[in-house]
Amino acid sequence: MPRPLAAVGAIPARALPTRALTASILSNTATLLSATLLGCALLGPALSWADSVRLRADAWYPYNGQPGADKPGYMVELAERAWAKADLALDYQLMPWERAIDAARSGEIDCIVGATPDEVPDFLFSEQILGTDETHVFTLIDQEWEFTGVPAFAHVRLGVVGGYAYDDDVVDRYIREQENTNLVQVMKGNQALEKNLRKLMSGRIDAVLASPAVMASTLKQLGFQNAVRDAGAIGTVTPLYIACSPQALQAERYLRLLDEYVTHARDSGELDAILRRYDLNDWQTAD
Repeated sequence: MPRPLAAVGAIPARALPTRALTASILSNTATLLSATLLGCALLGPALSWADSVRLRADAWYPYNGQPGADKPGYMVELAERAWAKADLALDYQLMPWERAIDAARSGEIDCIVGATPDEVPDFLFSEQILGTDETHVFTLIDQEWEFTGVPAFAHVRLGVVGGYAYDDDVVDRYIREQENTNLVQVMKGNQALEKNLRKLMSGRIDAVLASPAVMASTLKQLGFQNAVRDAGAIGTVTPLYIACSPQALQAERYLRLLDEYVTHARDSGELDAILRRYDLNDWQTAD
């Protein structure tokens, strides 16, 4: 913290004429101010964590949706309430998933929402699971194709989202091997699932991989509820988290606050109240 002006330079008032004393004080003050500004520039990321937490992801409603909406996603609501208890504001914006991961990894942002440990094994995770997910395959309603295993993909053109981990096993390996061929078409950027659904509706792809909860909300938004069917699950239920960058200086604090709040919210009934807004049940008690 800068010292009082009278102490800067520690020059006795009688040691210099008044004009010289004033000039000396101004000179020392300018030097101190320059040093302070330089320090702020160098420590910018370190200073920002005291005020807000930068949270990013692509839209994946009901987990996370539009910033500023009445229903921004239940994970966003949990984060906002958890961090507000420590006077931390939530800076939540949408960003393509792969870019969000890269931005967090480089320290440009603090955390990402809706992540799994297999997607970002170098990130830090809360102890509390913040939800679960299971990937399914979806086709047009008039199709009879069913997912019976990876060999079945040889008969369909598959639409996926860049950077997503779908089963952390054979399906992800198949996607990597066939990426950007006619068999696996990768959509990147914002609203990637919506774009894949429009490709499905136009006949440019035959099947789409997605979370059932996210698919249901996206179909409702687009008015396609009666046009798409579930053709089977491809993997097991996967836990979801808010994951924080190892570059975020207060990452452990952010995650501890989340853990404490979710535990309290579950015990108090606040968690159930938030989830009901999204027609969801607590993942710990859901059948």
